[in-house]
Amino acid sequence: MDDLLAASPGTALADWLRAFLAHARTDRGLVGAVACDATDDCAGAIRETASCVLHHAQRTGAARPDVTAPDLIRLVVGIAQAPDDTQADRLLALVLDALTR
Repeated sequence: MDDLLAASPGTALADWLRAFLAHARTDRGLVGAVACDATDDCAGAIRETASCVLHHAQRTGAARPDVTAPDLIRLVVGIAQAPDDTQADRLLALVLDALTR
């Protein structure tokens, strides 16, 4: 997480969302675990990182103040269900655009 927080807050948020999406698209079990609020270490680490990266971006004005970490997780879990990487990338770009408005 230190590497993420060393980048600019907006870049860190975008990079983490892209990495989470890539992971979620290859590990469908993870998607279900996070979506169901599982308490295992991996799901907990995802929630913790989402919160940290988002709050870092919000403190600097790089992300909307009304977005929550659970919002981000639910959005990415939904996007992970896209039929192909092209559509998933396009949907994530839309989310990233909305986060900064």
